[in-house]
Amino acid sequence: MDRFLDDAARILETAEAAERSGAEAAEVTILLGPAGMRLVAGFDGPLDRLRDMHGARTAYRVTRRRGRVRLEGCEPGRSCALESERPALAARLLLADFPRYDIATPQLPAPAGI
Repeated sequence: MDRFLDDAARILETAEAAERSGAEAAEVTILLGPAGMRLVAGFDGPLDRLRDMHGARTAYRVTRRRGRVRLEGCEPGRSCALESERPALAARLLLADFPRYDIATPQLPAPAGI
């Protein structure tokens, strides 16, 4: 994996850990550039516009709502979006097509003497 996607995955993992710990949900944008790292809270405009306004090379936005964690990332010429579900919902979605029980027909022995 390259650095852009590797950073995105690590940021998502950190946001998921914060969600599991019960930390207050917040939206934050992380800007990476020649001046280092900058955190911006509460900006809901286009991610690439904020990146360009601050002269950053890469921008990631993390949002957490109702147990869902979403990360959007952009740098010149590419973007990504990663999202995770609450563990209980993810389990329900994964197991939705599997029966929760099995109906078995009893196998009776043949009557003696027949």
